Amino acid sequence: MQKADLQEIKEAMSDDTVQEQPIRYRERDSAPLFVKVEKYRHITEMVQDMKSFVTGIKQLFIVMHEIEAVRQEALTMMQATVQRLEKNLVDIDNEMLMPKNLEMEYERDEAEISRVESSLLELQKQLSSLKNELQEFR
Repeated sequence: MQKADLQEIKEAMSDDTVQEQPIRYRERDSAPLFVKVEKYRHITEMVQDMKSFVTGIKQLFIVMHEIEAVRQEALTMMQATVQRLEKNLVDIDNEMLMPKNLEMEYERDEAEISRVESSLLELQKQLSSLKNELQEFR
């Protein structure tokens, strides 16, 4: 460089017409160009964890819905059983009022009793299966 060039640079530096403008940062609409690889890996692992949590929660909702359906079925069956029991109690009460010398045949509906027992066993199996599914999610 020549002395004239240096002199010109010094004058430009000391010139009052050149004012420093403050650096302005504006918010970016997109992600920074460079992202640390470790941070990227950590974020992708977190996203995968959240996806698996969402999947697990969806499956839990399905299991809970199935449990509620089984519960509702059990309540319906219990209500029918209580009504049957109530009818039997009324029948027994009516029999007690009859004269003792009078004998009447009482038909026992074995088929219905067997159906109730098998339904209860099926409900127990379903509940056991749902319980096992729920244990898998833990």
